[in-house]
Amino acid sequence: MRPIVSSMVGMIPVSAPETLALTPNGCWDIPRREEAVESACGKGPIAALYIETPANPTNGMVDLGRARKIVSGLHGPDANRPVIIVDNTMLGPIYQVPLAHGADLVVTSLTKYVGGHSDLIAGGCSGTAAMLEPIRGMRTILGTMCDPHTGWLVMRSLETLKLRMTAAAEGARKVAAFLNAHPKVASVWYLGFLPEGHPDPPVSSANARAQAPLSASK
Repeated sequence: MRPIVSSMVGMIPVSAPETLALTPNGCWDIPRREEAVESACGKGPIAALYIETPANPTNGMVDLGRARKIVSGLHGPDANRPVIIVDNTMLGPIYQVPLAHGADLVVTSLTKYVGGHSDLIAGGCSGTAAMLEPIRGMRTILGTMCDPHTGWLVMRSLETLKLRMTAAAEGARKVAAFLNAHPKVASVWYLGFLPEGHPDPPVSSANARAQAPLSASK
């Protein structure tokens, strides 16, 4: 099997049990990242780099520009650089467009923010016509396309997607502000309240269009 460098907020060879170490703030640990790349290269040509940013459930951000630089020096099984695949489910098309930052393919769970009503199961993949051609072929062979009713439900949901995500972002901001000021809450993982010098805000500014509806606390 060709190695696939893959992780939610980093990289692992698919055939290796160890994952890329993350720093407590959720970003890549750079020395271990380089080790993971070297380890994957030792197993054969790397077929793809799979990224989820922000990651679920840590909300850690991945610098897509840095990821593109990493793969530019690697070679895949066809002598071309590995394909960069980004899972954009957490931010969706409203808040992040990975294709504009070096991604080749973007996968999104339409069941979640896009669907928004808990009444459909679907997924989407975006990219250039050339990148999508083999995916379309495999989809046809496997039959993994939406039925007409599910397609209609997705189109219905797209009409209100921006309104719903904008409202969710505002709600998350208010909840995070409340928790950040609460005496029984130790910390709030929200871009607006991260400590000075934290690496995630500049990555978010580079990748995303706005502060997303994501927060966590303890």
